[in-house]
Amino acid sequence: MVSRPSFSLFDRLKHGWGVCPMADAGESASVQGTSAEKSRLLFQALSGERATVVLGKGAVPEVDIRLCAPDRLEAIQALQQKIYDGLPNPETFVCTSEAELKESLACDICIGAFDGDRLAAFTLMVINRPTRRNLVYLFDDTEQSARRSVTYDTTFIDPEFIGCGLQRFFITLKDRMAASLGADTAYATVSPDNTYSLNNLLSNGFKTAGKKKLYGGHMRYILRKPLGIGL
Repeated sequence: MVSRPSFSLFDRLKHGWGVCPMADAGESASVQGTSAEKSRLLFQALSGERATVVLGKGAVPEVDIRLCAPDRLEAIQALQQKIYDGLPNPETFVCTSEAELKESLACDICIGAFDGDRLAAFTLMVINRPTRRNLVYLFDDTEQSARRSVTYDTTFIDPEFIGCGLQRFFITLKDRMAASLGADTAYATVSPDNTYSLNNLLSNGFKTAGKKKLYGGHMRYILRKPLGIGL
């Protein structure tokens, strides 16, 4: 276990980013136990403690969970393209643009699961800030609502690590982070044809709030869930 840094992720989450400075992203974590225990301990670990993440049952390698800094952009783009190129139905996934990734690496919460130095999975949460990437604007076009809402923007996982529970793990972690930022609602989108991701979201408390063509004309369910209960 390492000592708590002077300005930890917990402090950044508690006080918010404001004008989008990018803090160091060196904290990592590893956790064993039930899903709820993993999420609780991981959140503590990202606050400045170090521990161990073991996914699945047996054969899956350990992974480190870390915040991603801007220097991870190339690895994030490479994994995203690998996922997109391997999809049987490209309609189910729209790549996040380089400009959006750069913005979020500076302003939002970007989390990577690493096998050594190799990026195995990535997730991005647009924090409760006034931006059109915050999906609350589809329902309420006010800054006040944006300050209470976050968007679970994208998640992609290397095929080698699919089925290990990473997507659900990421959702629970983002729930806790969002609540610590003062958000009371989370939004997400999913393709109607992506039943795997849709079921993960529904089983984690999301409910369908609408259906709309987004991201250049791709049909998407818009999902919403309340935050803070039981976190």
